[in-house]
Amino acid sequence: MTHAVPLARPTVWRLPALHQAAFGGFLALTLARLLLTAADVWVMTGIGAILGALLWAGWAERHRPDLCPERAALLIYPVAMVLTFGLLRWAAPAIAPAAGGAAILAAWDARLFGDGLAAALDRWTSPPLTEAMAGFYIFFQIYIFWAQIEAALTDPARARRLFGGLYCVYAIGFLGYTLLPAPGPYAALPEALDGYVLMPLLAALYPLASNHVDAFPSLHVGVSVYILLFDLRYDRRRFWYTVLPVCGICLSTVYLRYHYVIDAISGALLAIVTRLWLAARERGWYRVEPHR
Repeated sequence: MTHAVPLARPTVWRLPALHQAAFGGFLALTLARLLLTAADVWVMTGIGAILGALLWAGWAERHRPDLCPERAALLIYPVAMVLTFGLLRWAAPAIAPAAGGAAILAAWDARLFGDGLAAALDRWTSPPLTEAMAGFYIFFQIYIFWAQIEAALTDPARARRLFGGLYCVYAIGFLGYTLLPAPGPYAALPEALDGYVLMPLLAALYPLASNHVDAFPSLHVGVSVYILLFDLRYDRRRFWYTVLPVCGICLSTVYLRYHYVIDAISGALLAIVTRLWLAARERGWYRVEPHR
């Protein structure tokens, strides 16, 4: 008596999740541009290693979840983002020399808002206001990692939606750093703004934390606004908790001279367009599918 042999289930190829495609695509493009410019080997090795880690995590999440569970595959992205941000200090100037970038951004500000913008900002500065703005600027770091870690640990399906748009914003923002690398207007100031505790701390840490090519667009604005708009749809309670601090983050980027106004506007537009684009497609091809 013969027994029918069950046919093997065909392997279904799935599109990578949006955060994997967007950020991985940026890394692959950057690596190719670095190869064309004959950049330092160690910079290319760093970018390649990050890309390789993300590719491995995406493969393991689908085929070997025992090696890389879904939560770990998500949380590797904040780590990859921080490492990539640091490497752009050397990668961006190798691709597009930074000379002239700040002058271009300053000229755009002057054309849009007039030459008196800096003088107008100076009239509004005061130590108490500077201290408050430094607090908002520092809060950004807490805000972005809180949102990602909380989502990944509590609701991976929602986290995949959050990460999808968030890492589109990061990918496009980092691409901006490699197209027009420039420091913010603070680099031309003779000294930091006066404050009490937070502003001196920020002034001491900023040169170490910045990659010095991160003016355009402002990801302080872009990332904060994107998370806020995401929370408007998926976490209304956190939206109301954070709407005022996010407004403070956006204002602080210009007040503290870490970004030109055009940087802040570009970051906000990037976040809004990305969120609207995803909102229109969340019932389309980009769906969160359960793992089988």
